[in-house]
Amino acid sequence: MSVHSNARAHAADFRWHQGRDDITEHTARTLDLEALYDATGEMLAEHLRAARDDEPVEPDESEVALPSIDDITVWKPPPRPLDLTLSLRSAVIGQDRAVGAVAERVAMSLSGLKLKPERPHGVIMLNGPSGTGKTTLAHQLATAAYGDAEAIIRLDMSEYADAADARMKLIGASRIWKNSTREGLLTTRVAEKPRSVVLLDEFEKAHPDLWQLFLQVFDDGRLTDGWGTEASFAETIIVMTTNLGATAESRTPEDVFPGELLGRLDVNVAFDQLSPETARQIAEKAVSEAVTRVTQQGWYVEVGEDVAQWLAGRHRDTRLGVRGLHREIERLLLAPLIAFDDHRVRVQVRSDGAALTFEPLRGHDDPLEP
Repeated sequence: MSVHSNARAHAADFRWHQGRDDITEHTARTLDLEALYDATGEMLAEHLRAARDDEPVEPDESEVALPSIDDITVWKPPPRPLDLTLSLRSAVIGQDRAVGAVAERVAMSLSGLKLKPERPHGVIMLNGPSGTGKTTLAHQLATAAYGDAEAIIRLDMSEYADAADARMKLIGASRIWKNSTREGLLTTRVAEKPRSVVLLDEFEKAHPDLWQLFLQVFDDGRLTDGWGTEASFAETIIVMTTNLGATAESRTPEDVFPGELLGRLDVNVAFDQLSPETARQIAEKAVSEAVTRVTQQGWYVEVGEDVAQWLAGRHRDTRLGVRGLHREIERLLLAPLIAFDDHRVRVQVRSDGAALTFEPLRGHDDPLEP
């Protein structure tokens, strides 16, 4: 049977199944894939035989066109709450309460259980101290919810403090203005990539007029650009971060944002200060990742079991959070390695606990030596 005859047979079979009520959409897609793959395999075989016999294969435009693989939608089940929680916890340590609240809301919405389908899958505000994992959670949410680390649209809201041009930057200039374009930093990017996490970093620093602009996004899931084109936010997850509520004395989101904005939030959760145990776990993960990275660059670094805990103990400025801890690891663990030309080093905590010791690995101490 020729490739075209085979394609006709599959296409006819597919049309017959399409007309039956008891055949599901998934079955129809499966038959469509089978027709494509079977016919593609026969086409390749026929071309190979023609190449062997030096016989050209002429296409017949009257035959049934095969569907493109790009036109076939592959259905993927939404993540379960437990799977989403574990994925977020792998990146954000010590914030189980916040992670659980976000995972529960997003998993429910991605499963199609939200009351208003036009709304975003989640309107989430993460508040609390700097360097505790708020931005990291948003980035990990893109991977966990959409399977794509690049499915994130990040806006630094401190750049939108000027009411004069903040709105125009987000939605583009009006079409009545001379030389205006329809490029809006928010509307255009959401239209191009509707399945994304929209991260509004340091949301409290934006001009209050912009808070009003977002009300229709949070409630109706849409925003119209300067040219009158509507962008849908129904498939997005909106995450706002703020340092409000960082300490008991500082202002909270309830002190700053209007009630009509707070009332549209699905999740409003505070992140905790890093505890000593959380700092130790973060340090262990960071040291392990650092050793793996330098190993890939030709180093062999043997790190004592108590080094990570010692580094966590040196991190005393809680205002800097994880960023301060990472800075200490670079300064106290990685920077001293520069002095070792042979790239083989053992790192331990000194007996008095006051510093780290670095010594070269040579001879029988070197696991890379035969």
